[in-house]
Amino acid sequence: MKINTSFLWLFTIALALTSCGLDETPSSVLTEVPEDRNLTISGGGKISWDSTNKQVSFTGNIVVRDHRTDKVTTITTAASPIPLTNENDVAYFERAIAPETNQTVEALEIAAGGTVPERTETSGPVVLFHRTDENTLWIPWVQREMLNGDFWQWGTQLSWYERITASHKPAYRNNGINEDDSQVAVPASPSSPAVVNIDGKLYANTSRTVMDLDTTGRGGLDTETKSANTAYYLYAIPATTGRTFDLVSSTTAPNDLSPGPTSFSSWSYLGSFATDNTLVEVDSFFASLGNFQNAGTYIASEQLTESTDATAKTIENCPTTATKVSGRLQISGTVSDRWGCIGGVEACTGFVRTQTDPTIIVYNDVETSLTTPATIYLNLQNGNNIVSFSLKGWQEDPMAYK
Repeated sequence: MKINTSFLWLFTIALALTSCGLDETPSSVLTEVPEDRNLTISGGGKISWDSTNKQVSFTGNIVVRDHRTDKVTTITTAASPIPLTNENDVAYFERAIAPETNQTVEALEIAAGGTVPERTETSGPVVLFHRTDENTLWIPWVQREMLNGDFWQWGTQLSWYERITASHKPAYRNNGINEDDSQVAVPASPSSPAVVNIDGKLYANTSRTVMDLDTTGRGGLDTETKSANTAYYLYAIPATTGRTFDLVSSTTAPNDLSPGPTSFSSWSYLGSFATDNTLVEVDSFFASLGNFQNAGTYIASEQLTESTDATAKTIENCPTTATKVSGRLQISGTVSDRWGCIGGVEACTGFVRTQTDPTIIVYNDVETSLTTPATIYLNLQNGNNIVSFSLKGWQEDPMAYK
């Protein structure tokens, strides 16, 4: 086979020029990539970000090892806390490109605005922490972002806030502070933050956030006006700035066909609540981990007055996201030895039977699962009697939605 010697000659020259750094690629790129790949960074203990006081702290030494020379740079806890006063401030230290001795650092340098010194042939900066323009902390050597109040422990997979969002959505309740019958609040404090994951980003509140049904849009009801006997769905939405969240309510449940509140494409579903079946107000309630419980009063009531097989009854202000309901089952009338039952399917399982006394029989804290949204099935043995169910609470799974 004949070899094109002119091609080999051109290829040899091009390779030589590249080796000398004379090609179009900046020489810094050629040296930075291999250099960074030889470093491993570990330690730090508990690393915390406090954007209120504008500082990052760590409880253990941070160790930077160069695997070409097996020399170590140790950033001691004497360097903690590190002030990052302004947005885009960077905390870094200078190290030799190929260190021949171990190094100890007791104070990090701060580059205002994120501009660190350029790398030279003998030394260069190593960035450990970066305060972003969203007031969060970015740790480049573990590819992790932290919000105000969050911390991460070296050797663990998730930060504190990440563990929260992986396990549950924030609790919410009627606004017990103002006792406003149109308001719902998400409690929060620095020691017990409310954290949500919205489209892959964390948002955290460390103080109470309120939604008012008398308000339209952000902080209120997305459309229309509040109504009695209505189920509402509560959503967290990103605040207009920063990494906190606001609230908005909607009569639209979270699902694929009607995705969340009107005019807000980014949201996290927290759960549902309902207005009274006679008054346009929110009763006292508390909801946590998908369990909604009204305090004292019953939200709605459905009854069956004729003797029949299992009959579907739709509870008007029960949310369609509920998978189980709880409340009071009552059987009344003039005929003894009667029975009625309640269930979430047409078979109407879970029947109850009275004694021979014709007085009203009441069963509290009755629960039944739902297979049809907001629908229960009631059954009655004798037409001279009445069976009724009064809704007190429900269960749902907010984690099943984004």
